[in-house]
Amino acid sequence: MKHVWEEHLSGDLYTDDEYLEWREETCAQCGDADRYLGAFETVDELIQELLEYDLSEIQSLFKEDTQQ
Repeated sequence: MKHVWEEHLSGDLYTDDEYLEWREETCAQCGDADRYLGAFETVDELIQELLEYDLSEIQSLFKEDTQQ
């Protein structure tokens, strides 16, 4: 099982074999934090999660454009 986070500055993904709570602590410089995406047994599970996340992000962008 791999635990996956999204780095708050670059948006890059990184993994660890165990959940490390300190990775979600607020950054002293910018006040943001890395986002925990979850624990995944397979690459396919991770891909499905990312596709759903990206789709919702894209949909929200279009909703913002139509509201302006």
